[in-house]
Amino acid sequence: MEKTVGIIGLGNMGKPMAENLLKTFSVVVYDLNSAAAGSLQRLGAELAKSPRAMAAAADAILLSLPSAKEVEAVMLGNEGVLSHPEVAGRVIIDLSTSRPALTRKIYAEAKKLGAHFLDAPVTGGKKGAVEGSLTLMVGGDEEIFSAHSDIFHAIGKNVFYAGPSGMGHTAKIIHNLVSASNIAILAEAFVMARKTGVDPKVMIDIINNGAARSYMSETKDTPTFCRTDSKGRQPSIFRSRIWGWPWNWPVLPECRFPSAPWYPRSTRWPGLWVSETKTARVWSKPTTSWPEGSKAFRIEDAIDL
Repeated sequence: MEKTVGIIGLGNMGKPMAENLLKTFSVVVYDLNSAAAGSLQRLGAELAKSPRAMAAAADAILLSLPSAKEVEAVMLGNEGVLSHPEVAGRVIIDLSTSRPALTRKIYAEAKKLGAHFLDAPVTGGKKGAVEGSLTLMVGGDEEIFSAHSDIFHAIGKNVFYAGPSGMGHTAKIIHNLVSASNIAILAEAFVMARKTGVDPKVMIDIINNGAARSYMSETKDTPTFCRTDSKGRQPSIFRSRIWGWPWNWPVLPECRFPSAPWYPRSTRWPGLWVSETKTARVWSKPTTSWPEGSKAFRIEDAIDL
């Protein structure tokens, strides 16, 4: 019998993943944005009225949501997936970037109800979602992972089993740490280039044709490192769905073009620490410059936040 796959969340990543799933499966979709859901309906998908209703409509349910907050609401809320009496036997696969501790909580709750929960965050961006070439790192019961490999390969090219529940999201945090650090050092490089008189556009070509090239240097253009809003504030260009890195830190004059993306002063404190306000910043030791009401601790201590 043909497997029915549901997907909740039809944003930049969810919509193209749903389109790829339609090539292989019967698909049911749900999104708060009715227009997004309607566009998938026109391609042949069925519509679910709520996350709760999805539990009765699909054999496997995928989540592609902005943050852990939405994942928790969709799974554990009054109208969440796990609230439906027919959820037993269903497999829920969280493609979002979320918190390992929450993941393990949902896994345990699902198991009590006879359902299965896998954490399977993705990397590869919108391009990978459109092309079906995403990389997935999956945590949860290995036999459930193996039984649903057809779903993973419908949306991704590289699929890795990372271990028990929460290990997929843990791997994604570590992956994001490396990616964010790469962006940060590129921003530092452009600050240095500008201050010393090297054209940033020339500098990026040099980097991309040398040993320093990376996915981030090849896919982010130089304006990415110097965007500001109407008030002259620098948005984070690597805004974490886990820690909610802020959009309102001021851009220092010496870094205005380009500017370090998620820490305020160039090359002042290397190394990554995390604040109790769940805001990632680059520090090598505790400092008095943290946001009000917070203190520093190591990234290793924050992985279960």
